[in-house]
Amino acid sequence: MDLEAGLFLVRSSPRSYPLSDEALAERVAAALEAGARAAATLRRRRPEATAEELARELGVPVTESTSSGSATGASRVRLADFLAGRGIVVYREGLERVAAALREMLPDEREIDVVARELLVAHELFHALSHLRPGGELPALPRVSRQLGYTARFLGIPFRAAIPELEEVAAHGFSTAWTRLAVPALLVHAHVAARYDPRWAEWGRPHGPGQ
Repeated sequence: MDLEAGLFLVRSSPRSYPLSDEALAERVAAALEAGARAAATLRRRRPEATAEELARELGVPVTESTSSGSATGASRVRLADFLAGRGIVVYREGLERVAAALREMLPDEREIDVVARELLVAHELFHALSHLRPGGELPALPRVSRQLGYTARFLGIPFRAAIPELEEVAAHGFSTAWTRLAVPALLVHAHVAARYDPRWAEWGRPHGPGQ
């Protein structure tokens, strides 16, 4: 179901891509796998670390803010951000929304607030990793948006066009694998987004918990 959610995430973007659903689904699956693979690599090296501990060790500060002023519509609710030069910012409003979604999806989970924060920090850590120079314990992290892009042409000259939304898909794959969450992070995203975006609400009706 996370594959379906990832495909919808890309298709609901204002951008359009000259790819069939089948071709795009293959790229979504590859992005999820790339994120999970990166998480597994780091887990083997730091099996006991939290995402926040790892971020700080890599020189990426983690801070909190009340809310983001950059959200620009129902589908752009900001839960957290990675800001180059500033680090990872977790928005308390976003943290509350994710925690509320997890309480509905995982009613037996006791430490919901801890899980919600770890999920958000892990997601943004994936974005941070793509800005850091690989070396030592830090693996090279390809930009999946371009690696999994497609061939386009400009003035007859072919070039590799990126699909930026795949970076988000990969980050969800990373955070799911890192936290070992019982439900895919993409479905948590869908659950939160459905409360503010009618497109995600429509998608979620046949894909909600228990479906």
